[in-house]
Amino acid sequence: MIRKLFGERHGQRFAISAVELLPGNMVNYQIKGRLVLKPVSEDVKQNLLEEVIKNYFFPNGQLALNITRAANH
Repeated sequence: MIRKLFGERHGQRFAISAVELLPGNMVNYQIKGRLVLKPVSEDVKQNLLEEVIKNYFFPNGQLALNITRAANH
């Protein structure tokens, strides 16, 4: 979608060359820094797991899902 809009505004040739990995087409260092894999601490994992359990499970341990049926069923 974004590539299509970019192509309409700036031309398809420019849009295609902008996303190809060619010399000179660099990734912004801030984006590149955020894409680096960093290990997640055990505390962060535990907190996330506790939040998921709190929000998606009933006290008896059953998974709480909101299931809706499609209109044609």
